[in-house]
Amino acid sequence: MTPTTTTTTCSNYSAAGREFAAKALALGFTIEVKDHGGEGGCVLTISKSFTPGDAAAYVSVDGDASHLIHSVPVVSYGSTWGTTSEGVGGHAGLTGGYYRLNRSGVSKRFATAAAKAARS
Repeated sequence: MTPTTTTTTCSNYSAAGREFAAKALALGFTIEVKDHGGEGGCVLTISKSFTPGDAAAYVSVDGDASHLIHSVPVVSYGSTWGTTSEGVGGHAGLTGGYYRLNRSGVSKRFATAAAKAARS
């Protein structure tokens, strides 16, 4: 399944952030947001734990996380990185029993709404 990127207008960032949080939490992810200041947006991180070495769980989480993170609107140049299956981070995550995916350049309104909804 190819991830799709969702286009979100500025007026919908808060609602989209709450919707994202609901989906992420329903799938068992935690959400963390870091705002480093400036105009470049925030870094949004989703994480989930599983039994170390459980390849089936890792593959499932990898697919869910990829789908989720690509629905996050960005407002400036950013990137996506983490314990994905494309690199050495994936091996560390698989053997350590954790998955972490980050996206930078995320709309501050979206990130704030998602973090707030995750805390509720």
